[in-house]
Amino acid sequence: MNARRTLTTAALLLAATACGAPGGADSPPDGPWPKTGVLEVTLCRDSTAVGCDRDERDADWAAIEAKVRAIPGIRDVHLKPREQSRAEAAVSPRSLEADKLVGTLDTVTSGRELERTLSNLPGVGMALVFHQHFWSAKADVSVLLCHRGGLLDSLLPTCEHPPTGEDREAVVRALLPRAERVYYEDREHNARVWNHYLREQGTPGQEMLHVKGLTVEQARAALKGVPGVGGVISTRLYG
Repeated sequence: MNARRTLTTAALLLAATACGAPGGADSPPDGPWPKTGVLEVTLCRDSTAVGCDRDERDADWAAIEAKVRAIPGIRDVHLKPREQSRAEAAVSPRSLEADKLVGTLDTVTSGRELERTLSNLPGVGMALVFHQHFWSAKADVSVLLCHRGGLLDSLLPTCEHPPTGEDREAVVRALLPRAERVYYEDREHNARVWNHYLREQGTPGQEMLHVKGLTVEQARAALKGVPGVGGVISTRLYG
């Protein structure tokens, strides 16, 4: 389970205090809560990826891909190169420094069995099965506010203190003229999202904003110099 908590791979951070939604931001929609899943298979093309003890660049990659494509109920299998993960994240933690085979699963019912079977293949660092993320189809960009204590601390290199109420308002004001919609997510809802995504309980949450209608680059430009912002990531990073 430690490997799952290393990923993004997935979650987040403890806020210092609870607060209401900043002016202009919407509350999260009631649903839907996805029932489909995401499979991520980390390929050991070098020894730096999580779960890869040695460089296995001579492994039979075609055989690994064939095994993945043969899984009942899987679709949209594709290679996600490390460069794509770097572009989607604020920074590149070690867990993202790998090529991955990614696919969509009709169900996560056999997720644990798939993880064990695929993780034991030569050339595979680890295999993880998640639910489709709550925000993947509802927003384009996630904004991490400056709270530490969770899985994505590595994406918050510039945070020195939690955001104030004025900071939150400033972040929303900076996004709203450009974005189609800005959702504010409190700790409770964020924890529920990550528990659903990771298929486990007890994951800490944090305050986040989720933005529709902006790219990562556009959101970062809009938020440049705005206090209280820890990082900006693409929702594609969730799988």
